Amino acid sequence: HCQNVQAMRIFTFFMSEISDFLAKELYLHRNTLFYRIKKIESILGCSLDREGKLIELGAAIRLYEVM
Repeated sequence: HCQNVQAMRIFTFFMSEISDFLAKELYLHRNTLFYRIKKIESILGCSLDREGKLIELGAAIRLYEVM
């Protein structure tokens, strides 16, 4: 049980750090970044919380950029 709590604590810390970094890179407020992510999830009809979905989406974006 303690390992799960520790894992969740570390996960939430890094997600916070990553979202702050991404917002700065995109010149957005952190809440705006989260809003856009939720909007994308709504359009796609799936959650981007799952790693597999992020990999699929990343591959699709790369293919779109090359075409």
